Amino acid sequence: MNSQEEKKLEGAPEGTPSVALLKRRAAADAKYGPGSWREGEARRKPHRCNGHLEDFIVGITTWPIDLVEPFSRFWNCMLSAKG
Repeated sequence: MNSQEEKKLEGAPEGTPSVALLKRRAAADAKYGPGSWREGEARRKPHRCNGHLEDFIVGITTWPIDLVEPFSRFWNCMLSAKG
């Protein structure tokens, strides 16, 4: 993509999507039907190991540093099968 596509529409209010994002939305709606972009946004949810990752980050940012147990749980979660 060139820099023109990444720019915001001139005079557009703050929070308006870029031209490139608008084109991707239009392409998704054309390929999968109207409203498909919004349906995909509604189905997003955090990764199943997100809670363990947060515990690990809290462990490394607090004193005394607690790394082993939170990281072990996070890593075991990442290696485990879904479900």
